[in-house]
Amino acid sequence: MKLGVIGDIHLFSLRVHPRRLLSKRALGHVNLAVNRRKRFEHALLPVMLERLRSLNSDLVLMSGDVSTSSLESEFAALRGALDGHGEDGTLAALGAEAVLVPGNHDRYTFKARRVRRIEQELAALMPEEFPHVRRLNGGGAASGSWTLIALDAAVPNRVLSRGKLGREQFAAALQVIEEAKAGDGLVVLCHYPCVVPAGVPSGWTHDLAEAKRLRWALQGCAARVLFVHGHVHRPWYVAGPKGLRRGFELLNAGSPCLKSTKYPRGQGFWEVDLPERVDGEVVATHHVPVRGDAAVGLDWEARRWVNGERA
Repeated sequence: MKLGVIGDIHLFSLRVHPRRLLSKRALGHVNLAVNRRKRFEHALLPVMLERLRSLNSDLVLMSGDVSTSSLESEFAALRGALDGHGEDGTLAALGAEAVLVPGNHDRYTFKARRVRRIEQELAALMPEEFPHVRRLNGGGAASGSWTLIALDAAVPNRVLSRGKLGREQFAAALQVIEEAKAGDGLVVLCHYPCVVPAGVPSGWTHDLAEAKRLRWALQGCAARVLFVHGHVHRPWYVAGPKGLRRGFELLNAGSPCLKSTKYPRGQGFWEVDLPERVDGEVVATHHVPVRGDAAVGLDWEARRWVNGERA
């Protein structure tokens, strides 16, 4: 099964009615005007989506933070980029169905959560309830099966960017994790990581509240685990992060339109091939634009990992 994985897009609107700045959004817009808008090049997004579509994924996973401050115009910009829907329920710009988990910027204010803005604006992408659990392949006694667990950890905070699953969602997810059998595989999709590689800064104000408990539940379960997340704008695919067991792999989607010295054309996106037999090779290809521009076209480099190791 082939998955497309796209990370934190952070679409934004610079023109906002002053009344809507009477919240945490005021601080965010100062950062946007001074810093963030210079680092994100959203003209790259349609070109990236075109390449993603060409891969013919079975399902696209979106790790959240598609917006910057949960404005209707930001969500509308994503709908426009995705270009409507196909007759078979797929998204036209992706060529596949997609599952989106919200990020902290997608529930940036308490009102955005109260009116369920992302649920209303992006209903075609958002599961109706969380945890969202679905079988990804047929599997069988001999080969095992892959199951997706999508988690919603996005909550508004007055200052912090901390995430929280909540008691009921965590308990429901824990039940699925504990019932997984040896030979099965779990693909966990959450905006926040439950662990980061050694050397990557991580702090209480920026983390998932249940990160430690979730990490040890996954560490102790019988299944193979592929944990897919965003939030930290640095793409990676590693096995056994911070000494955790083999068979526990962590894939950070990164931020497709974020430019830096290392990624002058943005951080690209991932293609993940799940093996039919769960104990086979998980092949993750990082598609990174290395030259060109959105108007003329991009030259791409496909960087390949197998089971969390660079191939």
